[in-house]
Amino acid sequence: MLNSAMFGYPRSGGGSGSEARSNASGRRAQREVQHLEDRFERLSLVCMAMWSLLQDKTDLTEADLLERVQTIDLMDGQADAKAGKA
Repeated sequence: MLNSAMFGYPRSGGGSGSEARSNASGRRAQREVQHLEDRFERLSLVCMAMWSLLQDKTDLTEADLLERVQTIDLMDGQADAKAGKA
C-alpha cells in the first residue's frame, strides 16, 4: 500500500489530537506570516511613493533622507535601524 503522506494526504486513523492542534497552529502561523509579509509590501510601496513625491516636489536628496533616518534612529539612544519608542 502506498504511503498517503507521500502524496500530501493526512494519515487516516491513529492520529492524536495534539497532532491536529499542532497542524492547526502551524497553519495559523503561516497565515499570520503571510499577513505580515503583505502588510510589509504595502508599507514599502507607500514609502517609495511618498519619497518619490517628495523628490519631485522639493529639492530633497537621498542624502537628506539618509540623514533624517539616522537622526530618527538615534532618538532612542541606539543606532539599531529601529524607530524605538520615542
